[in-house]
Amino acid sequence: MLGLKTPCWILLLLPYLSWSQEVISWQPLQGLALAETASIEDWPTATFPLSAKDLAGKQVQIDGYLIPLDQTDFLFVLSQFPFSACFFCDAAGPETVIELWIRPQTLKHYRMDQRVRVQGTLRLNPDNPAHLYYILEKAEIERKK
Repeated sequence: MLGLKTPCWILLLLPYLSWSQEVISWQPLQGLALAETASIEDWPTATFPLSAKDLAGKQVQIDGYLIPLDQTDFLFVLSQFPFSACFFCDAAGPETVIELWIRPQTLKHYRMDQRVRVQGTLRLNPDNPAHLYYILEKAEIERKK
């Protein structure tokens, strides 16, 4: 408990302690290396850059374009680029999209390519082909102003 004898510098540091969410750019996610595979059917194993590994398990916020895949099942992807230039159109790499695990109670109607800020816990997925390489768990979407 903080009392009257608590040094003032501790009060100044409170907003920067580890439980706060860090606003990140897409830059720390760049540099994703994929293993060579024998055939196109094989899912390449990912090696993540140190900057992404440092963010793994942390609460983060990131801005991007929302791509609803199936609104009834809460399947959304956050893309660094609008849909016409995103990973699914072969215009960018897999490090430019993040799978969103949405908290259903926070879900509202969103349109394709809506610019949003998403917050959640960043998880790295090196080898499960059922999911993208980057995942935001317990994601909550905010509309960008």
